[in-house]
Amino acid sequence: GGPQERIALMEGIFDCERLKQYGIQSLAVMGSNLSEVQVGKLLSKQPKETIICFDGDPAGRKGAMKAFTKIVHRGGRARMVYLEEGKDPDNLTYAEAQNIFTA
Repeated sequence: GGPQERIALMEGIFDCERLKQYGIQSLAVMGSNLSEVQVGKLLSKQPKETIICFDGDPAGRKGAMKAFTKIVHRGGRARMVYLEEGKDPDNLTYAEAQNIFTA
């Protein structure tokens, strides 16, 4: 397909499944360490913006910062969304998800 408006980058498949129910396109890293191959696949979709939303724990925050750096280093546009401690993206309500990913 052509360029995407936004793609949400998530840690896990369940996070993506939740967003899919809400009509939001996302990709799962399958952990908190985004590989260079995954960065290439992500950027090949030509998103105008990648919204990184990992789990609200120290590993998730660290992984989100690394992912942000890798995407921007390769010329992509990204922003990070920090969830409160203990909050997981697959627990987001429809309204929360719309506010984070479509605003």
